[in-house]
Amino acid sequence: MPCSDFGEVDMRLASYLVTGALLPPIIFMGMAEEAEAATTHVVTVRGRLSVHDSPGVFAGGETKHRYFNRTFKLGHANTRASWGIPVCADGETLGELRIRLRLNSLDETVTTNVSLALYEWVECDHTDLEDKFSAPSREVVNGGRGDYNLTVKSREPGNDWAYALFSVTHDFAAPVEPTDVTVTRQPPDRTERGLRHIRIEWQDSSADEKGYEIQNIANPGSTRRVGPNRTFYDWAALGRGLACFRVRALGDPTPSDWSALVCA
Repeated sequence: MPCSDFGEVDMRLASYLVTGALLPPIIFMGMAEEAEAATTHVVTVRGRLSVHDSPGVFAGGETKHRYFNRTFKLGHANTRASWGIPVCADGETLGELRIRLRLNSLDETVTTNVSLALYEWVECDHTDLEDKFSAPSREVVNGGRGDYNLTVKSREPGNDWAYALFSVTHDFAAPVEPTDVTVTRQPPDRTERGLRHIRIEWQDSSADEKGYEIQNIANPGSTRRVGPNRTFYDWAALGRGLACFRVRALGDPTPSDWSALVCA
């Protein structure tokens, strides 16, 4: 092929590439699935922290207990939480439990990091650290639980100690139930031999539902399910009698409460 022909091929190729680059992008409508909303993660820390101060020259000795039960809500917008739990025995021995939580957005697990420290000083301040133990980090899955049993002791003569026994549980929060549920009879469908369709509509009040479930009360076992962010469902082929429905949002694993019953 002559050199001039190569030049023509190059020019045609360049023109094709430039033209293709300037074409507007092709958008395929309706092919992508609806994105699910971020889930709320409920993490509950429950247990007891005990601290013992041995009798001495200036102290009579004391064992003090603190029971705790606290819930944290984590999400993709707030992935971290921490909590310090102090207990002072006899005004000089301080036990402090520290709990740090972190949501892993990729796999929806919660990483826990916990430590227990023992201090001895006047008025239970943090001047003199006697002992500290940090437990290996754990990942708690949805529906899972991590149990802890930690002990730290004084290095000085005596028998001062701190002991923590507690659990960390992780569950997905139940979504908010749908509101403003209505039912409307639609005109008869000739293809269904005069049977009517009923449209059930509701307000999407939840930010993290996995879908919706609609129940026909005339037959409690008769339910239909739709995906997240939906706000209506057409129930087909119903007779002329009264039909009653209720709707609830689906969670993982806990669903919301059922909506109020509505009829048409």
